[in-house]
Amino acid sequence: MVTTQILPRTHVVTARNLIAAEARAGGIDWVLWLDDDMAPPADLLERLHGTARPFVGAVAYRREPPFQPCVARIVENRAEPFDPEPGPDGPVVPADLTGFACVLTHRSVLDAVWQRTDGRPFALVGDVGEDFHFCLQARKAGIQLHILSDCVVGHAGDLIVGREHRLAALAAE
Repeated sequence: MVTTQILPRTHVVTARNLIAAEARAGGIDWVLWLDDDMAPPADLLERLHGTARPFVGAVAYRREPPFQPCVARIVENRAEPFDPEPGPDGPVVPADLTGFACVLTHRSVLDAVWQRTDGRPFALVGDVGEDFHFCLQARKAGIQLHILSDCVVGHAGDLIVGREHRLAALAAE
């Protein structure tokens, strides 16, 4: 079964928590979190699901120069953005944090984070966004986030930002 939800004029934290609750209540196995300003490739769902990872995202970039990746590692208790590159084991690479612009989560991940957060898997805590909060809670539950480094989703705005914009910004530095 495939369902779609659009919650207009709903705060992102509220919307994500409602969707998580409904997915759990409905016995949904997988949730694809896809922001409405993303331009995904046609085979996105098949590629993410094909990694056989319970918590996996695609690569997205911020819309403003220097077009930082929305993927990070935790280094000395700080989020350090990095541009995921395929490693010796292929395009699926571990990460600590990602924006939820395009993330596929298995029900087991939702359940683990739900239990850790008393039913509020997405929350704004200090200067940590709701998506990073989810990633941190999954990490504390022992769940590894992975990024499919060769799957880039465009970030739509005045233009659709992709890896080529990030590379051009780096070359100009």
